[in-house]
Order: sequence, then structure tokens, then C-alpha cells
Amino acid sequence: MNSRIFVIAIFWAWAINVHAQTINDFYEDGVKLQEQGKYIEAIAKFSDVVKKDKFYHEAWYHRALCYIEQKKIRCGNQRFNRSHKSQERLF
Repeated sequence: MNSRIFVIAIFWAWAINVHAQTINDFYEDGVKLQEQGKYIEAIAKFSDVVKKDKFYHEAWYHRALCYIEQKKIRCGNQRFNRSHKSQERLF
């Protein structure tokens, strides 16, 4: 019985780690695309991140910057506000 619980616990910990890496990978891909000036593709990556974790304020922030770089100031301001709200909920 204990070995069964141990195996389940190990699998659960591994699954959480894989999930976190996936979100971080999407985020890192978005940052690279943003640095290359590929704002539409970067927005898509950051959107994937916030769909999985709505409190990932760095993704909201960078998505807002991408909108602003495209001269979509209104969308950018909304994303900045969303970033700020998600960060406040952490504290």
C-alpha cells in the first residue's frame, strides 16, 4: 500500500514539474519572438501562457508590450492593467 502511494506521489510531482516547464517554455519562446520583433507570434505564445496560468503576470506584461509595439495602445493598456491585477492577487 505504501509503495503504491509513493509511486502516485512521484508521478504527481513529475506531472506538476512538466506542466510548469511547459508554461515557462511558452513564456521564453514569447520573449524571444518579442525580441525579434515578431509581435503577433509573441502575443500568441503569451496568450497560451495566461490561458494555462492567469496569474502569470510577466506574460500579461510582455503581451501588453507587444500590443503597444504594434501601436495598439488601448489593448496594451488593458493588458498592463490585467498584469497589475494578477500580481496584486499574489500578495
